[in-house]
Amino acid sequence: MAIEQEIFRRAELLLGDEAMSRIAGKRVIIFGVGGVGSWCAESLVRSGFRKLTIVDSDCVSITNVNRQLMATTKTVGQVKVDAMKERLLSINPSAEITALQQIFTAETADSFKLDTYDYIIDAIDSLKDKALLILMATQTKAKFFSSMGAALKLDPTRIKTAEFWKVQGDPLARALRKRFKHDGRYPNRKFQVVYSDELLENQKPIDPNDRGNGTIAHITAIFGFTLAGLVVQDAINPSYRMLAEWEQQSAVQLTWPHAGTDWAPMLDEILATYDELAREISKRETLIIVDDIPHNDTWARDHGFISVIEEGDGLIHLLDFKFNGWGEKFEAKLDNEINRHLYEQGIVKGEYEDHLDFVLEGGSIESDGKGTIFTTTCCLMAPHRNQPLTQAEIEERLKVFLGAKRIVWINHGSLIGDDTDGHIDTLVRICPDDTIVYTGGDADHPDLALMEEELKTLRTLEGKPYRLLKLPLPRPIYDGEDRLPATYANYLVINGAVLVPTYAQPDLDAEAMRIIGEAYPDREIVGIDCRAVIKQHGSLHCCTMQYY
Repeated sequence: MAIEQEIFRRAELLLGDEAMSRIAGKRVIIFGVGGVGSWCAESLVRSGFRKLTIVDSDCVSITNVNRQLMATTKTVGQVKVDAMKERLLSINPSAEITALQQIFTAETADSFKLDTYDYIIDAIDSLKDKALLILMATQTKAKFFSSMGAALKLDPTRIKTAEFWKVQGDPLARALRKRFKHDGRYPNRKFQVVYSDELLENQKPIDPNDRGNGTIAHITAIFGFTLAGLVVQDAINPSYRMLAEWEQQSAVQLTWPHAGTDWAPMLDEILATYDELAREISKRETLIIVDDIPHNDTWARDHGFISVIEEGDGLIHLLDFKFNGWGEKFEAKLDNEINRHLYEQGIVKGEYEDHLDFVLEGGSIESDGKGTIFTTTCCLMAPHRNQPLTQAEIEERLKVFLGAKRIVWINHGSLIGDDTDGHIDTLVRICPDDTIVYTGGDADHPDLALMEEELKTLRTLEGKPYRLLKLPLPRPIYDGEDRLPATYANYLVINGAVLVPTYAQPDLDAEAMRIIGEAYPDREIVGIDCRAVIKQHGSLHCCTMQYY
């Protein structure tokens, strides 16, 4: 690994450690390692991609030498993918290169297991096989990029990228579209291609034993490098975003209390609350109950998947972060295994991403669905989370993980009795139409007044102030001598409704529900008594996690 780190030092300087880590984990398959595919493969390996499958049925011929990367007078007669694999491993001996001397056809297509790849690259010459690969690749979760014809081109400045259906002046793209129309079968989604609208003619008759058109190295290399560039840019700058809670949901998760949790002394009381919560959720959407999967505790917001959506194809990515009991305060080993069980059983759908080397709880972040993530400094910088990372390093990782344009750090605000080191979902909630609902303070919480002043200074990405709606703070609720962190901000948004915690304080409960109703005028506002939940220092949002 030390050698590998030295190999990619310049790439790391440009892209950063997190992007290089993301690149190294991606699985890529390239169909065709000739004039275009060979340059693409080498560029990807030199950029840090380690898991590459290369597919081609041919052997190196003397006519390949002018444009194919692995083709030299010494490799003529060798299997192309074997020669290419040897070359790639000489660049990075730690790379995992799978060489398949096969051809992609209707008969062999299923054997490639396209669903197991993050990226599928098409550099196939055959019209029929190329069309089939396009149809099948666009039905998978993988990102797909394709090369149009690189023959009969000479001008490098006319090489460009475009969405397939917008390509003009390329005979191969035209032929593919004609074939799709004739067969009545079309790609399942849009995809980017590399092409040139230049079209020259051969200056000599075609050799009947070869039948290939004229090609030259700088054109095929640029085609291949451009394909690789599309993959690199997508891998380091994925076009996805963390969804806002108020967007249409597919399900909500509850992790059910049991006698082996801290709820044991009051199990009947908390089960009555969970039953009410479950009824309200299941009226409006699918309810996932984690019951028979072993778990330490019930705070689904913090051990559940965090969902982001890939723009364009709408693919949901399920991000599995480490939950360590809010900075190793409580045991959480079993809770950390819940997501994997749910995914492997097919209960939740999406692209699984393992981020278990980074501590992040769902209650510690809020998204506006437009690229801004809100969090609190006191939580994410608390001990026993992600040290020795600096705030700047954590911010950069959040941007990469969540597809964020910016991270807004709230530097003030905390509740007495809070175990989470200041989760934002107990203090500040982001709502539609650039609205922020936030917790007001009392004499025991002077820091909440500072938080309010901080919120007044915030601006949207467009430079406008946020609409601020201030919630009352419930009158003090105690467990013995300990004040509990009761808050109205820990509400849950579901399809068609907002479930709001109440605390048998009719005047303040009603006021909180009225204010939250202003933020969500199109939803039913439903109160749920949370006096039982608050005894374990949580509320409705803490108990739940939504999926899309």
